[in-house]
Amino acid sequence: MDGGNVKIQAKVKDFKPPWAEKAPNTITITDGVNSFPVAYWDDVAPDISPDCKVKGNLIELGGQIRLYQNDIQIKLGAKRDCYIKVLQAVEGG
Repeated sequence: MDGGNVKIQAKVKDFKPPWAEKAPNTITITDGVNSFPVAYWDDVAPDISPDCKVKGNLIELGGQIRLYQNDIQIKLGAKRDCYIKVLQAVEGG
């Protein structure tokens, strides 16, 4: 499972900035049942729209699925391999 590419549509559940110098930014996404963290680092951050971090917004992303500490995580990396965009914004978001 580690290393495969995925394309997902889900709602933003939460956003957390890095908690330490080498920690990633994390957008938690949900389909209403399951939740998964989407991790990206500061080198990718300028390419992420602030609207992609707003709770309730429907987003689409393409990234690399991987296991991190025995949990599924989606990693956004190089532009040619990964993307994230807003499909539907919540009102007032």
